[in-house]
Amino acid sequence: SIRHISRALYRVCGLLSVFLATAVLSMDSTVLTLDSAPRRPPMGFNTWNSYGGNINEKLIKNLADQMVSTGLHEAGYTYLNLDDGWAEKERAADGSIIPSRLTFPSGMKALGDYIHSKGLLFGVYTSENPQTCMGRAGSYAHELQDAQSYCDWGVDYVKVDHCGSGLDSWPTMNKSWVLFRQGFDKCAATRTERQRIVLSVEYCTVDVPQCASWFIGRGKPNSLVGCSAWLQEARVDLWRVKSDISPSFSAIVAGAECASLSRNLSTNLTTNPYGGFNDPDILEIGHPSLSPTEQRTHMSLWCILAAPLLVSTPLDSISNATLALLTAPEVIAVNQDPLGIQGMSVPCVGNDTGAETAKAWLKPLVNKTHALLLMNSDSSPQSITVQWSSLGLCSSDAGVGGCEYDVRDLWMRQPVGTVDESWSVVVDGHGSVLVGLSTST
Repeated sequence: SIRHISRALYRVCGLLSVFLATAVLSMDSTVLTLDSAPRRPPMGFNTWNSYGGNINEKLIKNLADQMVSTGLHEAGYTYLNLDDGWAEKERAADGSIIPSRLTFPSGMKALGDYIHSKGLLFGVYTSENPQTCMGRAGSYAHELQDAQSYCDWGVDYVKVDHCGSGLDSWPTMNKSWVLFRQGFDKCAATRTERQRIVLSVEYCTVDVPQCASWFIGRGKPNSLVGCSAWLQEARVDLWRVKSDISPSFSAIVAGAECASLSRNLSTNLTTNPYGGFNDPDILEIGHPSLSPTEQRTHMSLWCILAAPLLVSTPLDSISNATLALLTAPEVIAVNQDPLGIQGMSVPCVGNDTGAETAKAWLKPLVNKTHALLLMNSDSSPQSITVQWSSLGLCSSDAGVGGCEYDVRDLWMRQPVGTVDESWSVVVDGHGSVLVGLSTST
């Protein structure tokens, strides 16, 4: 119940300052530098959903310009990642990988220089197999050589896919990841003021059908034990936990559930000082198949789960409404919180407890604050209730007035009030409510 509203008024400034401070801490950089270890998911743009493999030098330069002009870069979106389609099908005589002579005539070093000149970071794609999904040259048996090429080009982010011809070429499929990390470590030794190369891989997830069905039978160990060992050995920064996303609400919810089930992967990576993050795939925000309500839920889920925020909607036609969703400062601050802790599923009660359409996640933030997300996966509105004691925020015997939290709506950027013991709110169908929780004590 909401109590002491008048007393909450003079506490609002304190709550606001906490979340603004969090936002400032989160927005200074998403870069993984050589001499520091921020635990923050990458933010940027990925070309696949908008352009597939139809990418070229002019398009990438335009995207770099548009990331700046739209305000995405200022909001924290730093990486410009080329997905499949940039490489030739065959390698050079010495085995080195070659960018397409037709679509990238100036070469990747020049393209990387242009991207860096805009204050952005440069990402590329490869596959651990001899060929990529589009039949371009993959990295199999060339990992160290490709790592050196990427280093020479000034690449800051590499996505290693698991598709294309020659599937399961390695006896142990993580060997590609380990070799790339070895190459990237060698590259890091040559960089003084440049960033370490982020390593993104597919796949690593829990052994449940909705998450692991894509690679069952392909030699992957579909277990937290097997995945965690691989990720630690290669010091992977982020890993896909599900097959490719699609622009549907059910696919978004499924991705969030797989990230939740795989939460221990991100919390157990003790050997990677930079941290690591479950990746439910790129954002579908801006796609017309999703309603505005569903898109806001999508953004809220990825932020509470500390998932990478990779935009993939065409920037030359992006709407103001889409930009508002992607650049909401207090929402992004949840994702980019310096603690880098993924939100965990917590108990809540909805109208229809049997259907389990009411979901809740709680994420610890700096300054002893929390973010709380309530989601309604049903198509009709329902009331969702959470008890502070059930969330582990206070003792169940604290008594009336002994367990109070100031609640702030992070989308609306305004206070809700001071809430004692439990909180109930009506959530729209396929909607969500994302709030910040703080105490004055």
